[in-house]
Amino acid sequence: MVTARHLQCEATMEAARILVSRTVVNGRTFTPDNTFGPWGHMHGNLRTMAGAADYALATGDLVLYDRLDALYRYVKSTGTSFGFLPEVIGRQGDVIACETCALGESGL
Repeated sequence: MVTARHLQCEATMEAARILVSRTVVNGRTFTPDNTFGPWGHMHGNLRTMAGAADYALATGDLVLYDRLDALYRYVKSTGTSFGFLPEVIGRQGDVIACETCALGESGL
């Protein structure tokens, strides 16, 4: 998305559209109820969500943006009041690990 915005390149916008479609819209990483599947790695999913939100804003896709907002609210609900986010979510009781990258990127 950064390349698409800065270079005004249609090919990179198309690549972003395909990636968003395969990961957020039709993929298995994010479930239909706007949570993470059992493979929900926080760091990777936050990066994917940020890129997809950038795409949604650039294209005016409010449905996609609303879904990403719901996913963000889910992420926020998994953390503590001081910003701890589990490394992997979607597995019950898995609060044994945390990545500092997830803390820095979550915006909590």
